[in-house]
Amino acid sequence: MRHIGVAFAATLVAGWIVACVGEDPAPVGPQADPGVPVGQYKGACTADKKCIEGLVCVQEAVCLYPGDGAPPPDGSSSGAVTVPCPFASSSVKPTIQCDTTTCTNECCFGEVGPSACDEACATIDPRRSMKCDSKYQCSTGECCLAVTAALDTSKCPSPLPFVDAVESACVADGCDTSVGSNQYKMCRGDSECAAPMRCRQIEVTTGVNGTKLGYGVCN
Repeated sequence: MRHIGVAFAATLVAGWIVACVGEDPAPVGPQADPGVPVGQYKGACTADKKCIEGLVCVQEAVCLYPGDGAPPPDGSSSGAVTVPCPFASSSVKPTIQCDTTTCTNECCFGEVGPSACDEACATIDPRRSMKCDSKYQCSTGECCLAVTAALDTSKCPSPLPFVDAVESACVADGCDTSVGSNQYKMCRGDSECAAPMRCRQIEVTTGVNGTKLGYGVCN
């Protein structure tokens, strides 16, 4: 009997050793999908632990619906996501919106000066260039807006200060919408966005003169 007891104890110790040095445990709780934009359903929470309206930041990690985290079956409950400022343009012509006019090639706007078409953006600093505002100006790929800081999706419309705007351009292999890229696909309607994203309005302030340009991005 004594030998049996020793053997049993040794078995327990061996089990404890295996438990301690085994594989690392899987992450506990829901994890963000790296392919979903920050703040969206199943995407990572923002740096200040927030999500778009209708979602909650669960365990400071991932944006989910209130309650069980799943979307409402009919979208009618109070947990349904409301996307503020939906953006839609009836225009499908290959022109770029530039304040009160449209441009065939490029809309340029400066920190001080007004918006204008084909205004030698590359040679005037500081200026910003919008070479497209939707896929309609791109022969292939997508129209991508690059910014230096993520859009503030808690406001309607989402503001984009002059200092944070970089440029928009056609990208043959599509926009990099991974977490932290701060690149957005520009659009004129929901049909250009992959569900569950919507085409929502952003407002670019052109500088101290205060001119504002309205565009749409998938978010």
